[in-house]
Amino acid sequence: PHRQARQPAGKVAEAIREVILPSFWFRLFRILCVFVNTIIMATEHEGQDKEYHAFLNTQNAIFFAIHFLEIGITVAGMGWAAYLQDKWNVVDFVCVFGSTVYVCSGQVQDLTTFRSIRVLLVLKAVPSL
Repeated sequence: PHRQARQPAGKVAEAIREVILPSFWFRLFRILCVFVNTIIMATEHEGQDKEYHAFLNTQNAIFFAIHFLEIGITVAGMGWAAYLQDKWNVVDFVCVFGSTVYVCSGQVQDLTTFRSIRVLLVLKAVPSL
């Protein structure tokens, strides 16, 4: 039997749970961010100029912040226990947590693996899979 996780109390958590999380637009925004981030990642190439390298680093920081904030919003509405019951959320969390460790250690160039795994989250949006 699957035990129901206790949800966070409060008006903000309730609003997140009832308005934001089930929103088509929130889910679409998540998927579009992963998709756009993936396309931009795919443009990285050997011999790219410094300006393009700076652009890639900037977009990496922006998408990292968006993904980090998205997890924060989701956990604020669901609570950790409920959040971690969904296997897709676990994949998302591992990717963002791993990226956080690399960012904090100064190894930003090694984020490709964690960002690439996030592409799997696009599959979550396709119910027939």
